[in-house]
Amino acid sequence: MKTATRKKYLRNGKHKLAKDVARIRTAFTKTGTHVTKKAKNILSDTLNNIQAKGSHFKYDVAHYAKKKPFKTIGAAVISGLILGYFMHRD
Repeated sequence: MKTATRKKYLRNGKHKLAKDVARIRTAFTKTGTHVTKKAKNILSDTLNNIQAKGSHFKYDVAHYAKKKPFKTIGAAVISGLILGYFMHRD
């Protein structure tokens, strides 16, 4: 193979390699952006789910306290005694 022909093939090979590297870089950038968006959506959905469960739990506790006030007061008193015993223990 002649030197001029060899240089032409090398230049074309480098040009093709540079195009491939640019395509790979673009693909990685798009993938990173896609993953970031997906993670934000998942976290947002998780946060909304936690908030919904928290408000549902709050409603359930309030409903139970209205339905059975003496059990609620008794549980609070017993919990307070147990916590007070362990916190002031020497």
